[in-house]
Amino acid sequence: MMNNKIAYSQRGVTALGWMIILAMIAFFTLLALRVVPMYLEYSNVVSIMESIKDEAQESKKSKKDLKKMITRRLDMNDVTNATVEDVKFEEKSNKMTVTIEYEVRQPMVKQIGIVGSFNKSVEYTTPAR
Repeated sequence: MMNNKIAYSQRGVTALGWMIILAMIAFFTLLALRVVPMYLEYSNVVSIMESIKDEAQESKKSKKDLKKMITRRLDMNDVTNATVEDVKFEEKSNKMTVTIEYEVRQPMVKQIGIVGSFNKSVEYTTPAR
């Protein structure tokens, strides 16, 4: 008899339990709202770099032309955290490596924030000159 009464009175979540659950939901929602846009922007950067690689392999493009193409595509895709200044070119024999490396800082709460470091490199064979 006593066990039934205790089991009946111990059903459900307390107010404190609900507040903890809601706080956790709020935290992870805020985290997702800060992190997801960073990765969506990075996916745009990856597609830009891959398209630059494909185009550069087909024709002779100078570093200046490649920088113009990258700048134009970053603007078209509304990429705000990566700039053409983050792009580095490295040429060895008949291989060109184009690397973009940038960092995104997003505030979370007061002085606490999230830092995302992104890096994408593409390598292609340069046409014979």
